[in-house]
Amino acid sequence: PTGTGKTTFAQALARTCRVPIHIHSLARWQAAGYLNDLLKAMRRAFRDAILDAPSILFVDEIDAFGDRETLEGRNEQYTREVINAFLECLDGVDGREGVVVVGATNLPEKIDKAIVRPGRLGKHVKIPLPDLEARIGILRHHLRDDCVSADLADIASRLEGASGAVIEQVVRDARRKARSRRRPMAFADLLHGLPVRIVQTAEAFHEACIHEAGHAMVGYLLAELSGSLLVESHVCREVGLDGSGGRTVMKQIPGRNLGREAYLAQITILLAGLAAEEFVLGHYADGGGGSEDSDLQQATLVAATMEISLGLGESLVYLSSRRPNDVMARLRNDSLLNQIVAKTLNECFERAKNILAKHTAGLGEIIRLLSERQKISKADIETQLRSI
Repeated sequence: PTGTGKTTFAQALARTCRVPIHIHSLARWQAAGYLNDLLKAMRRAFRDAILDAPSILFVDEIDAFGDRETLEGRNEQYTREVINAFLECLDGVDGREGVVVVGATNLPEKIDKAIVRPGRLGKHVKIPLPDLEARIGILRHHLRDDCVSADLADIASRLEGASGAVIEQVVRDARRKARSRRRPMAFADLLHGLPVRIVQTAEAFHEACIHEAGHAMVGYLLAELSGSLLVESHVCREVGLDGSGGRTVMKQIPGRNLGREAYLAQITILLAGLAAEEFVLGHYADGGGGSEDSDLQQATLVAATMEISLGLGESLVYLSSRRPNDVMARLRNDSLLNQIVAKTLNECFERAKNILAKHTAGLGEIIRLLSERQKISKADIETQLRSI
């Protein structure tokens, strides 16, 4: 995600390896002028890194190159030549021994497959938003010698959903306030710099507990079938920076080939939060949709991908890659596909409600635990189910 420190990672990598780093981007090469000038600048960057070897060549915003599969219009030939030239540089036709190329992007699905295949940029590292421990570390790093004895856990917890860049800005704002008053920075200045958070009403918090309990219960029960294991569920009394009142984390089991039943189980887990709300309250709210990473978006994407890309739907016809943009574009323009996906979602939604109905007592205990602790793990659910 934006602000998680991809450029900082590359710089830290260079310092750790004790080698020089050459930082570039397509935009910087384009600033050299026309296509011929751009290609010269790109090749010069690789040549300079080779002369400086061992070294790291860092290419930021690598999605800017585009994808040859989606090219169209008058810029198609231009973009194709740029990508082909970049591939030549990555392949090191003239040799690039000792030069490690690192790319960074917020949009990996928009990168040409040839760029990220093994032998080029084949090692992929996902840098997620920082967890509590990481947020404390980032705060301490930017604070340096200030607030040395302060307990940063509370501030770090209130920065749930914040990127490293946001956390750095909190410290900068705190220093700015201290400077404006001509005194050393104090712990209270950090509190002043925290982003505004909205305290949920008791009713909204209870609904969030129900929602995440649904995900946790169904996720635990369908873990083996879905190919993913429940890690934890947690809820927040204050709405975080991402606008979410809670989150359930599932971890994919490595080395599994997934069939139709596994994908249907995944959809059922994604819809279990809304199903729990309807089962307990008789209705559900808008927390399951509205954004590109919402439960509804993810469930819809999985259902559509089964039909048009994976051969796990009503036919074996391949109609699209499994890239989210390609799948959603096809779904918007295909009314029949829309109906098939809607049917799948409805069936999985009812399946989630049926599972919850069979484990009403367990669901109630999970809701209670979330309300009291605000976080539960797989072990907590196992304990509750054994005691019922």
